Amino acid sequence: MWILKSNILLSLIGLLITQNVTAQRSFQLLERFPAEEAFQAVAVDSSHFYAIASKSIGKYDKATGKKVASTEVAVKHLNSGVVLNGKLFTANSNYPEIPMTSSVEIWDTETLEHNGSYSFGIRWGSLTWIDRQNEYWWAMFGHYNEFANETGKDNRWTTLVQFNDDWQPQEAWVLPPEVLERLDKPSPAGSGDQTDSSSSPATTAANSMPCVFPKWDPFWNWLKSFRLKVKDRE
Repeated sequence: MWILKSNILLSLIGLLITQNVTAQRSFQLLERFPAEEAFQAVAVDSSHFYAIASKSIGKYDKATGKKVASTEVAVKHLNSGVVLNGKLFTANSNYPEIPMTSSVEIWDTETLEHNGSYSFGIRWGSLTWIDRQNEYWWAMFGHYNEFANETGKDNRWTTLVQFNDDWQPQEAWVLPPEVLERLDKPSPAGSGDQTDSSSSPATTAANSMPCVFPKWDPFWNWLKSFRLKVKDRE
């Protein structure tokens, strides 16, 4: 779970992350926009960005940063989102309640009205992000060391699951130990596409650093981390 305070970082860059990480790469900060909902995540389309808080969503003009719409949402805990075909798909969980439950909540980007839902129940854990790539859905389900005594599962149970269009699981992976060491309390709660079609999306890990993982065996393979200039999480 990540919380970005007061300002939202909108990295409008042409950086393409692939499996070849031998070259020096970095994220370039182009501009910051104030967004009062910027506590959890941001999703973007061609003309707007959508600041996501646990219980609210703000729609902002990408060119000017002006808020054009907002809504309070009747869910427990939104985590992240991605825009596809005029719909904002958001990851939702009941964090910090136990047992963990999760769902995908869908919103119309034009009106911000609720447009649909898919529930995962208690099967996987706490849904922290979703993404779409290579004709599949990808979803990260977090587990937390702070709840290990209650659930019997620490952060080693954090899982990336690949789903088809009907949200049926196809494959799943866990995080390598060197990344888990960076994840004491938080779980990964953001993602970004890669250009290599053989790879899964990248994910953000501890200290606001996105880590690149190709799909490989039961574990994701940690290739490299890239530091982002963002506010501290709570």
